[in-house]
Parts: sequence; structure tokens; C-alpha cells
Amino acid sequence: GYSSNFIQIVRTTTDDVTVDGIVVPASAYYTVGAYSVADYSVSAGPHTILSASPFGIVGTGYTSATSYGYPGGLALNNIAPN
Repeated sequence: GYSSNFIQIVRTTTDDVTVDGIVVPASAYYTVGAYSVADYSVSAGPHTILSASPFGIVGTGYTSATSYGYPGGLALNNIAPN
């Protein structure tokens, strides 16, 4: 139910990053120190993000009353006690 969803892409090279097969345009990036960062708007749900070089992602979403943010690419397991 979030009205806006984004993938924040963090990279150190100019190699293309694709989201669901679409190249994130160079104009979408801004510089933060030694990194290039893009806040790429996406629909809710899973996405495929690829690049020839290493990169980081953070999934974020917003409404007028709340927000979320989580690192992408984690393989988490349920560790709740029985």
C-alpha cells in the first residue's frame, strides 16, 4: 500500500545497471563522494537488477504517514524460536 517505491542503486563504476531489463540512464545518477547513486522508481513487487560490476541496492517506499527501507540482495532465513 505504499504510494511510491524506489530502488536506490549505488555504484563505483559507469557500467550499466539494468532493472527488469531496462538500463538506468546515466542522467539518473548523482555523486555522493566516490559513489554514483540513483533513486529509480519501481512498482511494488520483485525485480531483477543486473550489472557487469558490483553494486549495492536499497529498497525504499513512502506514503504520507510512513516509509520503509531495506538492503537488497540478502538471503534471509526465519530464525524465530519454536
